[in-house]
Amino acid sequence: LLNKYNALETEFQECRAWIKHQKKKFSIIEWLNENCKSPQDYSTWLNNISIGQKEVELIFTHNFVMGMYYIFQKNLNLSDEQCFPIRAFNQKKNILFALEDDAWKMLDYNQVKNLIKPIHKKLQHEFKVWCDLHPKIVNNIYSNEFEENIQKINGIYKQTYDVALRKINIKLYEYLKFNLKSKVQYDFV
Repeated sequence: LLNKYNALETEFQECRAWIKHQKKKFSIIEWLNENCKSPQDYSTWLNNISIGQKEVELIFTHNFVMGMYYIFQKNLNLSDEQCFPIRAFNQKKNILFALEDDAWKMLDYNQVKNLIKPIHKKLQHEFKVWCDLHPKIVNNIYSNEFEENIQKINGIYKQTYDVALRKINIKLYEYLKFNLKSKVQYDFV
């Protein structure tokens, strides 16, 4: 019985040492810098997103939040996940990470706004084109369609712009989130 106890005690100590070795503090940014190399950085990817009349119609049909979400989905195909210049992880709720100048960084709220701004500007430009193509809708004083479309394209239809941005951030996070614990066994800081 004593030999059995000593053997179990030794095995327990070995397991404890192994767990201690495996569970060390871990930085997501360090992991990204070591393991995720995208062929293009965040700014290049963002500038390459093309917006046309189809995307304007998405906003009209689904509202600003869902339309922007669909635009991001189209430009972030999950089958190419390793090549994304923007990432999210279960371990950091609602936080996005972006590759800029060959280094990953965490995006704060203002940087998320800057993620959406260039796409929004392209949408507004395409909305002007849409207005030129649909003068009957624009000039119809008896219809609310044009007014609603202006609100939708500006992200203020039934909500404030900041609320819309936060919702887009959450949706993008939910779409991109990845569980690092399935790849690595660490405590995240």
